[in-house]
Amino acid sequence: MSKDESQRDLVYIIILPLLLSRVIHNQIWISLSRYRTAKGNNRILDRSIEFDQVDRESNWDDQIIFNGLIYYIGYLLLEQAHHLPLWRTDGIVMIALLHIGPVEFLYYWLHRALHHHFLYSRYHSHHHSSIVTEPITSVIHPFAEHISYFMLFAIPLLTVTLTETASITAFGAYITYIDFMNNMGHCNFELIPKWIFSMFPPLKYLMYTPSYHSLHHTQFKTNYSLFMPMYDYIYDTLDMSSDTLYKKSLEREAEVPDVVHLTHLTTPESIYHLRLGLASLASKPQSSKWYFWLMWPATLWSIMITWIYGHTFIVERNLFKNLKLQTWAIPKYRIQYFMKWQREIINNLIEEAIMEADQKGIKVLSLGLLNQEEQLNNSGELYIRRNPQLKVNVVDGSSLAVAVVINSIPKGTSQVVLRGRLSKVAYSIALALCQGGIQVVTLDEEEYKRLKTKLTSEAATKLVLSKSYNVSKTWLVGDGLSEDEQLKVPKGTLFIPYSQFPPSKARKDCFYFSTPAMITPKHLENVDSCENWLPRRVMSAWRIAGILHALEGWNENECGNMMFDIDKVWKASLDHGFCPLTMASATESKNYESQRDLVYIIILPLLLSRVIHNQIWISLSRYRTAKGNNRILDRSIEFDQVDRESNWDDQIIFNGLIYYIGYLLLEQAHHLPLWRTDGIVMIALLHIGPVEFLYYWLHRALHHHFLYSRYHSHHHSSIVTEPITSVIHPFAEHISYFMLFAIPLLTVTLTETASITAFGAYITYIDFMNNMGHCNFELIPKWIFSMFPPLKYLMYTPSYHSLHHTQFKTNYSLFMPNTHVKVS
Repeated sequence: MSKDESQRDLVYIIILPLLLSRVIHNQIWISLSRYRTAKGNNRILDRSIEFDQVDRESNWDDQIIFNGLIYYIGYLLLEQAHHLPLWRTDGIVMIALLHIGPVEFLYYWLHRALHHHFLYSRYHSHHHSSIVTEPITSVIHPFAEHISYFMLFAIPLLTVTLTETASITAFGAYITYIDFMNNMGHCNFELIPKWIFSMFPPLKYLMYTPSYHSLHHTQFKTNYSLFMPMYDYIYDTLDMSSDTLYKKSLEREAEVPDVVHLTHLTTPESIYHLRLGLASLASKPQSSKWYFWLMWPATLWSIMITWIYGHTFIVERNLFKNLKLQTWAIPKYRIQYFMKWQREIINNLIEEAIMEADQKGIKVLSLGLLNQEEQLNNSGELYIRRNPQLKVNVVDGSSLAVAVVINSIPKGTSQVVLRGRLSKVAYSIALALCQGGIQVVTLDEEEYKRLKTKLTSEAATKLVLSKSYNVSKTWLVGDGLSEDEQLKVPKGTLFIPYSQFPPSKARKDCFYFSTPAMITPKHLENVDSCENWLPRRVMSAWRIAGILHALEGWNENECGNMMFDIDKVWKASLDHGFCPLTMASATESKNYESQRDLVYIIILPLLLSRVIHNQIWISLSRYRTAKGNNRILDRSIEFDQVDRESNWDDQIIFNGLIYYIGYLLLEQAHHLPLWRTDGIVMIALLHIGPVEFLYYWLHRALHHHFLYSRYHSHHHSSIVTEPITSVIHPFAEHISYFMLFAIPLLTVTLTETASITAFGAYITYIDFMNNMGHCNFELIPKWIFSMFPPLKYLMYTPSYHSLHHTQFKTNYSLFMPNTHVKVS
């Protein structure tokens, strides 16, 4: 191993993987908790979680970003944090003792103080808004609390660092321990077995349980301890029902629902939209995200699991009045349902789910999505034929789907186009419309013939074959509707799907209705996720049908060719509080999407673009200086300079963390427009004025021997510069420069004239000018200054700044030589 290799600091390298591992750790707890609470065994609280809680807790990763910022700052400021060993026993023992003593003690009294009405109303009530906790509720606090908790947890870490007993294992283990205990204490299911406390009784004072902390969220004035209940015992704040609730939760068995809805995965990315996946994504209608490609390792892993794992799994539980509901999922994707060699496997999975439901005494099982595909199982009839002794009612929901589609057609419509793959639902819609006097138009002769065989002779008179796409502006569409066909319809056409999956939207001047669905009543509880692409609190007709069967006590199957009376089913849905989905509510998801904050989303891509921008300059500079044309200095660059400048990306990480913190602290930074001319002009003027002026005098001050020897000499160690030399500074200088460049950005933010373009353009301008000024080859042609002579005062050149690195006492300006004063 080379000397340079041995000198690499593993502490610095491991910070980012540690942060990523914390994200994964937390996500595993979220998924496990949601699965176990849906299943019901060992569940502590039965109260529901709603969308407002999910929204409030969706920024749980902010705490990891904040911690990451502090880790990097601590590493830069503390020399003792460099080159730590992998293991030191004394440091690990010291961390354990400091946690048991000062940390737990101080947290206990801080926690009690936070429950004083003055602090509780201003801070801690935010955390206690979640009575039924999820693992990540543990880190949902106002920013002031985050700072307080971080200072507490820093006591052991800072102590072992300053006493030089720290190790990488100690740091990683302590941080992981905090995350583990936080997540476990808020997971809402009991998982600590009795035998642990039986074998080691003192452990009850050193480790809390999920049920122990759950009482704090329901009783508020008891069980204040962090992870170790001993302080509640000492100060008499222990909830007397702690042991009772612990035993009761452990003994609780899995819940048996009244109704099960059997669905399946749709696309590989749909795993993230499941309730067991990413909670914030599950709470919004399913849509493709640009960042999914970054998650391809997890996506690939999930695909492998679905091909190997051969059993349904519980996704969600709900409560409708006294009716217990569950959603189960088949671990198969939509594409697999159309593979002939997969059909038997899928049918077996569905049949196993039906048999399991029957054995458990479940009343109704509704088939969702392609689990009722006619080519697969003839709308579920296959399972009834195979198992005539079934007590559970199997429902495909076709009757309600037909009723929803028919009642979605605008009043006064006399003619509709029916287009798409014909199904049980399509035939029933055509029959109902024709019998009701509405003309049904088909564009395909084969479809026309097949439909006519399903209609009575009287109803068939309302069925019309046409080749024109302009016959009606109301289209009832199923699978197989092509984009070419959509492009031929008149402007303003309304597409109403009767299929399980929505059609692709090829027209912006047309209206697309939702797949058959209805708005759920308020007494449907524990709704914290969206059903596939449907808006919040909207449920597919096929799923509602199962609920109606149980509510109405219809003790018969709805499979194969069996259809219920459409009017009867529609009336039952309205009687039980379900409402028709209007165009306004169908577009709710679109409105919700428009409320998403692009500012927050765009920070990471901006940071990545800065890395790419800098790398392009590095590569271009090395190529041009090697080629020789327009090269400024001929002196050499050695390994020591490359090593010194290898951490150039630290500045981008540091900036990124400040951006995120600024976003969290400044309400004015939210929901910025893409463009505001006044803000862009203000940034330009503030840069030309205060920024350039203050930088000039700061730069001159840094060349004073006191500051130069302690700080700025590090930058000037590189006489022959590379583009990235521009950001190689001690940490104190980074802070100074960031404060300078923040003047325009903070000003436009506080005056509410900021825009996304202004922020992105100014940051890119700074990077561009920094890189260009240090690239060591001249690239600004003469004609630019000839055409616009004042430009020489507003834009420096690489050769101009190169002189500063060789002469030291000249050319101090930032990017604009207008502030330059030659010093003899």
